[in-house]
Amino acid sequence: MITLSKALEILLIALLTISGAALALATMNMADAASALASTVFLIM
Repeated sequence: MITLSKALEILLIALLTISGAALALATMNMADAASALASTVFLIM
């Protein structure tokens, strides 16, 4: 069972990654977006 704090932590990481990916896409830096996504998936697992 996922605790509330863990769920909030995952939500925060997801929000940071989405904003980071949006910023990277805005600056046309696909490598940063890909690495941010990969590191987030790694952190959640």
